[in-house]
Amino acid sequence: MQQPRRSEIGPPPCPLASRPPSTAHRDTSHNQHQTTNSMDSQALRETYDEINECACPYEKAILTGQCDCSRASRFCLAEREGVSCNAEPARARCAALLEMLRTQARFTLKTLDQQSALAHNKALRVQVGGLQGLHKALWPARKLPLSIGDIDALIERAIAEFGRIDALPFGQIVQQIAAYQARRRRRSR
Repeated sequence: MQQPRRSEIGPPPCPLASRPPSTAHRDTSHNQHQTTNSMDSQALRETYDEINECACPYEKAILTGQCDCSRASRFCLAEREGVSCNAEPARARCAALLEMLRTQARFTLKTLDQQSALAHNKALRVQVGGLQGLHKALWPARKLPLSIGDIDALIERAIAEFGRIDALPFGQIVQQIAAYQARRRRRSR
């Protein structure tokens, strides 16, 4: 019995498409199954990195629908979705801001290690909460929007207002990171 091939959508032909289907489900060895899964995950990560050379630093925030950006382009790889940036200078500016937000929010996030990756919920908290804080710093009298409409425009506006990224009012911004609460999933009844 032949297995159906995995369908893949996305940019250039994917090296995963030419790989034979995994036979881990036929094996009774738990360790071999874990090894196959980690190899598949590793191959997927490598392919993702190859086709997404200009990865969006705010990918998590965009994929959750809480933010959008005029510079973002979505793509699919296997059953995963990704976001790339179509302007390297904008991506570099976003990455610099995100790094500063993470540094400033260390205490709020209860993390000391700047080098390790943040858990998904903490990364989302820094991304969305940081952008909400930036919005609040620019327009203190306005109510926070449910969704940030254009990340790039917001950051450009903040730089125009405050002069440089490192001159932003991080105390005010970190308050929004601390106040941010992820949206609850709706449960089907």
